[in-house]
Amino acid sequence: MVLMDELLDYGAEHAVCALTIRRDSLFCEGVNGVPSWVGIEYMAQTAGAHAGLSDATEGRPAGICMYLGTKRYRSERTHFAIGSRLRVVVQLVLRDDKRLDRVRLCDLSSRRRRRKCDRARRY
Repeated sequence: MVLMDELLDYGAEHAVCALTIRRDSLFCEGVNGVPSWVGIEYMAQTAGAHAGLSDATEGRPAGICMYLGTKRYRSERTHFAIGSRLRVVVQLVLRDDKRLDRVRLCDLSSRRRRRKCDRARRY
């Protein structure tokens, strides 16, 4: 299940993806749009894109990437409105000696509102 529309930018320590909320978006609840809790999946998919691209850049096969949770996720609204353009930024902040990405900072924003996730982990 791929929910992101496009990869906007990628670097060794970051990735930026985007999507537009549509009536036919997965998880859309009619005129209400997509529940804001789905933002956690948007951040997980952006973190996964970063992990996969990092593996490919370093000549490794893509590994399994798991989102293990977050300490904090807040949204000012209950739903992402239809027509909203969301941008997700993932920043790598910690990698261990085995080159496993351990912690990423995530930021999900639209033109009007921002939602933040302070940690996503890949093992």
